[in-house]
Amino acid sequence: MTGMVRRPLLVVCVSLVLVGLGALPFWHKAADHFHYALPGRVPERVEYRGREYVDPGSCISRQQISRRYGPRSYSLRRIGTVWGWLTRPRGMFMPAGVTGTPGPIFVSGGWGDCLVPYTISGST
Repeated sequence: MTGMVRRPLLVVCVSLVLVGLGALPFWHKAADHFHYALPGRVPERVEYRGREYVDPGSCISRQQISRRYGPRSYSLRRIGTVWGWLTRPRGMFMPAGVTGTPGPIFVSGGWGDCLVPYTISGST
C-alpha cells in the first residue's frame, strides 16, 4: 500500500520541479513587471510617488554620488523599499540635498557599497 502512495507523490514532486525549471527564464520579466528585486539583480524600473524611474545599469558608491550631485548628496535619506523575490528587500534612497523637482533615486544593489542609480523615465 505504501508503494501506491509514494508513486503519485513522486510524480507530483517531479512535475512541480519541471514546471519551476520551465518558468525560470520568465522570473526576471515578472520581477521587472512587478518592480521586485531578484538575487543579484535589481529591477529595471521602480516607482516613487507615481513616477517611473529607469535603471541606467551602473553601480556607484556614495563617494561617486557626492562627486556627481554635490557634497550634500553624500547624506542619503531612505524613501522606500524595493521588495525582493527570493532575496531580502533593498532600500530606496534619495540624496538629502536634492529637493523640488524629482531627483535621482538610488537602490541598494545588495553587495558592498553598491547603489544603483535610477533616473526619471521620459514616458511619464
